[in-house]
Amino acid sequence: MRKQGHVKQRMWLREAGVYGMLFGIPLVLLFPYTPWRPGADFNASVRTQAIDFVVGANRLNGPFTDSRACADLSFERFAKVQLPGTWKWKSLGGESDAVSTDVLWGGTVHFKNVKFQSLLLTKDTRVKMNWYEPSPTGVTVRVFYSAMPSAAAAMVFLTDKSIVEFTSSRFSESGKPENGRIQGSIDMRGLASLYPREDLSFPVSISPCAPGSAELSPPARSGEPAKPAAPQSSRALNTSGTLPAATDIPLSRGSRITFLTDDDSSAILGFDNTVQVTNAERKETLLEGQRLEIADVRDRSNGDPSQLSLQIKDGIAVRLLGRAGGLLVDGVDARPSQAEYLRAQKILSAWLTTAILLGSAALTVASRIKLVKLDEKDG
Repeated sequence: MRKQGHVKQRMWLREAGVYGMLFGIPLVLLFPYTPWRPGADFNASVRTQAIDFVVGANRLNGPFTDSRACADLSFERFAKVQLPGTWKWKSLGGESDAVSTDVLWGGTVHFKNVKFQSLLLTKDTRVKMNWYEPSPTGVTVRVFYSAMPSAAAAMVFLTDKSIVEFTSSRFSESGKPENGRIQGSIDMRGLASLYPREDLSFPVSISPCAPGSAELSPPARSGEPAKPAAPQSSRALNTSGTLPAATDIPLSRGSRITFLTDDDSSAILGFDNTVQVTNAERKETLLEGQRLEIADVRDRSNGDPSQLSLQIKDGIAVRLLGRAGGLLVDGVDARPSQAEYLRAQKILSAWLTTAILLGSAALTVASRIKLVKLDEKDG
């Protein structure tokens, strides 16, 4: 009797194990804390000192460009600047020189009181932006092209009130470095074109026009007598102190977005930053100094592309919309768990129902192959 009871107990335990396996495996696979998680549909609102991203197929003129707004720009590490005409220049010491030029090779060039027409961002161009508190209304943009662009990297519109200052620039490819200033004449208007170097890196610093950035007594164009300058208007100086917003910048599929300073620390500022994971119905709040990493960016659907918008306001105000295959907040995975995803899709009850259905189907298969009967024989 004791032996028969022991055999029955073993049979019951084995059969319970079969049932546990058939129903437990689907439950475990669908459990909220399994490693596999769906991508995160998200929108983020972040204020930061820095942002690094890769541009997708872009038809825009580039960030912070506006043909109506006045800007001061600084370019360095470029190949050449093609000016809109031939102009006399002065050395930075103020002495007049009998030399004219229509091109500047290398060095550093500062454009004051100009219209920033375009900054070329070809597909798969990496962009690194930095905001520095000592210059709170401006931003430095470093562009890294994936291939040499076929057009100018930047276009700047000069007027009679514009000033061009250059250091260590040459007037020919093999000329000696010069430091000087070119100031527009009353009839100076046109586009200056800037081209990148072979290393494909192209930095530019952008800020709104500073009051007094242009002078009232510009020199004449080469070969012409001096003319009085027209009076400056408050509109021409654009003293509003803000750059135009950069909106709807497309992001490259599969790219990564980070918010890190040059020393690899968190660049996030303030205490009101949020990441809304819409397909989890969950909001993450980010505090100053926390780290946010977004990877494997893609469109949420064919008609709902990923987009990035930027505004310079007490830092870089970032608005970000898309889907991410990786979303980390301080190293913690913020993608939806399967339970969150099912709840957000209004099908949380499907988790248990699906597990039961899968278990029942597996039990039917097990009965057909006489799995339980085989256990009985083994007992």
